[in-house]
Amino acid sequence: IYRRAENWTNAISCWMQAAVSNPSSCIELAKYYEHQVRDYNEAEHWCKFALTLIDREDLMQEIEYRMKRINRKKTANEE
Repeated sequence: IYRRAENWTNAISCWMQAAVSNPSSCIELAKYYEHQVRDYNEAEHWCKFALTLIDREDLMQEIEYRMKRINRKKTANEE
C-alpha cells in the first residue's frame, strides 16, 4: 500500500522490519535504492542480504537478475 502511494518513509520502515527474515522485503529495498535513490551500493547490499535468506529457486533467479542490473549501473556510473 505504501509503495503504491509512494509513501517511501513508511514503505521503507515496513520493509526494514520484515527484512530480517523475509527476502522479498530485501528485494523491495533493493528496488527502492536502485530506482528511487540510485544508490547502487545500498541496492547491492540488500540483494546480497536477501541471498542469505532465500529458500526458493525463483527468488534466487530474481536476485541474480537484479544484481546484474545493479552492477551494470554501478559500472556505468563510475565511468
